[in-house]
Amino acid sequence: MIGSNSYRLTRRMLLMYGFSLGISAARANTLKPVASPVVAWGDSLTAAGYPAIAGGLFSPPRSPINKGLGGQGSYSIAARQGGRPLYVTLNGNMIPARADTVWSWNFDTSTGGWGGLASRSNGKLYVSPVGSPSGASVSLGQTIPNGRAFTVEFDIEIPAGLTVRVGGLSGGVWASNNGAGVNGFNVTASGHYKATLYVGSAGGSPATMDTLAFLMVSGTAGTFTLDNVILSVAPVATDYAVAVTSKNTNILTSGASFTGTAAGTLAGVHGMLSTDSSGNWTFTRDTAGGAVACPANMQFVLDDPALYKNHTAWIWAGNNGVITAADAEATKADIAAMIAYMGHSRFLVLSVLTSTSEDAARVAMIQQLNRDLASQYGHRFVDVYSALLASGNGSPDDNADIAAGLTPRSLRVDAIHLTTAGSTIVAQKVREAMLREGW
Repeated sequence: MIGSNSYRLTRRMLLMYGFSLGISAARANTLKPVASPVVAWGDSLTAAGYPAIAGGLFSPPRSPINKGLGGQGSYSIAARQGGRPLYVTLNGNMIPARADTVWSWNFDTSTGGWGGLASRSNGKLYVSPVGSPSGASVSLGQTIPNGRAFTVEFDIEIPAGLTVRVGGLSGGVWASNNGAGVNGFNVTASGHYKATLYVGSAGGSPATMDTLAFLMVSGTAGTFTLDNVILSVAPVATDYAVAVTSKNTNILTSGASFTGTAAGTLAGVHGMLSTDSSGNWTFTRDTAGGAVACPANMQFVLDDPALYKNHTAWIWAGNNGVITAADAEATKADIAAMIAYMGHSRFLVLSVLTSTSEDAARVAMIQQLNRDLASQYGHRFVDVYSALLASGNGSPDDNADIAAGLTPRSLRVDAIHLTTAGSTIVAQKVREAMLREGW
């Protein structure tokens, strides 16, 4: 009775407040919470695309973030997600210093060498272009080599309908690019900006730059203002990159290849981990500063976990590397660590699939692992393994697979990976669970 009375009171209050806000009773009854964003953590079975299929089954469609990487075991997945730590050791136990070359202009007392269609007033640089391209520029007094990264930070006030491009010049020709085929960074609205660019025009020539410019490139000509302009040119990356000599897990893999990057913080210094094709890692800091000691086995704190911690999570781990009973226990512990890191209960755990490369004993072990996960996570466990086994086409081959505890071959493209039809079965089960939970 307490619950019933409480419900009536709550509904009455909602209606009352709905009317007070000008919301109709019908509208108040149909208000729904905004669905939380979704992230899917996993291996190649996740990377293959079931999250996108599942997202399309919702109305309106949803766009899960796919964090599946092929070939990864549960610890590597958990390390990328935040549930497990990633430890690295650097060559020499030191993050090298990085000394950028920096220019700055605030126009409080002079134009600072800026020329073109510009003048100083009230501590700002006023630029009055007369067409495209025209504006203001300043000589750097030196030539910056091809490929060198640099950042430009500035405050700008710009009238509507005007596009201003910031970038490098050489001989009056654009000599910088944004890494995506554009000769600079375009601005169409007032604000504070910080852009990263690279020396060398998008077309390939000129290859060096010696001038910084803010030029009108399209729209209706009008005066814009600049202030607090800072140009920072990084040295050659090899001068401050450092080799990683050991790590406790390899997260920079996809399938049979070593690939990818990971942003994060090491010993208080933000930067990027990268790998070569042989699996050798490098850490490259992305800010200037002095050398920093970095003791062996220091934790690299990834950026991604904090970004996705509050997302509803679909977790599909354990499809790689479960060979022994100890591996199965480790998988359960890794999944539990992922859930503990999130600190909320909006998660689904998908069952582990078997592979044709596994013998009967390993199939039985994985089946027991799934029973354990079902017991531990209850209604948040999604038994996609059983759903696939129940979806054979009735052929002798499919029936033989099902009898052996394997995904029917009509739903597989190889020993374990799924066809689109197989991934759709997984997606449907995930959608059913999401609707049941009200997420």
